Amino acid sequence: MGTLVVPKELTPKTFPSGSASGALTLVSSQQQTLAAGTYWYSAVELNSNASVLVNGNVTLYVEQYFKLNSNAQFVTTCPTCTITIYVKGSANPSTPALELNADSLLSAGSKPTQLKVIVTANGSTSNPVQMNSNSKLYGTIDAPLSAVVLNSNAKLFGAALVQQLQLSSNAVVHYDEALQTSAGSGNA
Repeated sequence: MGTLVVPKELTPKTFPSGSASGALTLVSSQQQTLAAGTYWYSAVELNSNASVLVNGNVTLYVEQYFKLNSNAQFVTTCPTCTITIYVKGSANPSTPALELNADSLLSAGSKPTQLKVIVTANGSTSNPVQMNSNSKLYGTIDAPLSAVVLNSNAKLFGAALVQQLQLSSNAVVHYDEALQTSAGSGNA
């Protein structure tokens, strides 16, 4: 790695065209499994103690928002499975594109190299990313036009490419050095 001597423009990814199959909404303690594949949703929201278990390589396209509420989990225990989540964001720029709350977990086997969250732009700025109350994310956040806010003991294990990063109340970012050598991750 060297020193960047010339500023580099960080172009946000674009949201591809396609059609959503509706929202993925799980009520309290409900569980669902996603097999390998590509999924299109208008929104994803997992309520208290709900969980999604991914058992193959999955790509999600989410038109509005991706939200995990208290103790919700979106995970895989497969040692080689990858999860890629594209979030376009809602028309309201203050609505988080990605929101993790109260002990929620977003992870691909606790390996940051295997989970990518990509927040695409809806203009000159994009919807924020918000992690609250002991939430954990193991992966990378690619959101160069978004503010990312980690509050109240939230933990990001991986890396973030963002417009602004705010850490409050014991929130932390643990950079994963494995991202330096993984294909397409961690290198701007």
